[in-house]
Amino acid sequence: MARLRAQPGVHGVRLMGGGFGGCVVAVTDPGALDEGWHARPGPGAHLI
Repeated sequence: MARLRAQPGVHGVRLMGGGFGGCVVAVTDPGALDEGWHARPGPGAHLI
């Protein structure tokens, strides 16, 4: 997680799950990371 936090354009990192099969979720500027899966908001999504 420290490696992700150190990247320019990364605003937050969170470990989810933790045990076997856990994952990391990172909130970034578009294009800040070039590895991993990328999720995009679907129709009707908005900021709260």
